[in-house]
Amino acid sequence: MVPQNFALTSMDYSEKSKRQRKYLQLYFQKPRLQSFYPMQLKEIHRLLNDLVDDAENYRTHIQRYVPHI
Repeated sequence: MVPQNFALTSMDYSEKSKRQRKYLQLYFQKPRLQSFYPMQLKEIHRLLNDLVDDAENYRTHIQRYVPHI
């Protein structure tokens, strides 16, 4: 899990930041991104169902959805 205050663009240029960038690049390579599609599809269906069932609380539903994509 990524901490809320994590910002790759504002990290200092150190060995630790180089290592973290390397891991992120390995994890999010283009061929690997397709493995996330089923999870994203499931979450968007859940969001849409939540919005249909309870449109008044759309902010809550969107806030729950964003970290899951």
